[in-house]
Amino acid sequence: MEKSLIMNTKALSKEQWTKWKEQLGLEAKQIQPGFHLSSDVLEKMAVYTELLLHWNRAYNLTAIDTYEGIRKLHILDSLTIAPYIIGRYILDVGSGAGFPGIPLALTLPQYKFVLLDSNNKKVNFLRHVVRNLSLSNVEVFQERAETFNYYENNNIDKNICFNTIVTRATGSILEIVAATKHLCCANGQWLFMKGKNPESEIQEMTSCKFAVTITTQCLKIPGEEVSRNLVCIKNQIQK
Repeated sequence: MEKSLIMNTKALSKEQWTKWKEQLGLEAKQIQPGFHLSSDVLEKMAVYTELLLHWNRAYNLTAIDTYEGIRKLHILDSLTIAPYIIGRYILDVGSGAGFPGIPLALTLPQYKFVLLDSNNKKVNFLRHVVRNLSLSNVEVFQERAETFNYYENNNIDKNICFNTIVTRATGSILEIVAATKHLCCANGQWLFMKGKNPESEIQEMTSCKFAVTITTQCLKIPGEEVSRNLVCIKNQIQK
């Protein structure tokens, strides 16, 4: 990891970075009892934030361009679904700048994360982050979800499937399920992070032919009035 990225940044002083990391650690504990971010994870979250802001100047990776905004509306927002993740293999569809995949991979190192995006600039950024943070549990691929074949890309056992497929404000629920059903385990799940009430999308999903069960949760971002709807879809298709 490039430690100098934190120490040499002109945007925040060493003391300000320390406060930023301490605040993230305290806020993360509000997500779930016993939820703890180690000092190493907090340091990598800070490096990730600095990398994102640096690349964002040229590639417009996110509309949120402040340290506080990224901490609250990207990192903490991503971590709110950590209690709902089941492993061992996790797919982040339309990962973009790495949310929720990168924060989750840092927090849940026991799981294997695959980040998928079709945008070349975003994929280059994600690969840069993976290298800089030495994320051995993360792989990045540039491809559309409906044509992605994890087995062919890795020459691995075709019995491997994704236990959890996550996506954050990318396409409709029905579209994503249809595009990734070949990747989801028979008893796996999709987690959809939706900002607004997704009732119409849920109704569309219940009227389709897929064998699934659907539940919803209201998630609260610590320290924010903003809430998010999490739609959990359990796959009941036997492969």
